Amino acid sequence: MFVLNVLPDPGQRIQALKDAATFARPGGHVVAVTYSPEEITRAAADGGWSIHHDGF
Repeated sequence: MFVLNVLPDPGQRIQALKDAATFARPGGHVVAVTYSPEEITRAAADGGWSIHHDGF
């Protein structure tokens, strides 16, 4: 499990997903899960999260 927003460059995030895909069996899948921007903004406001790169 990995949190992609800790990588400052969106290109690095894409590369991390590509690298993760190399561990999947042929025909397998890599799943990336995220909250909607609205859910993230609400949780950040409620939790007092600090900004980190382009996320929280």
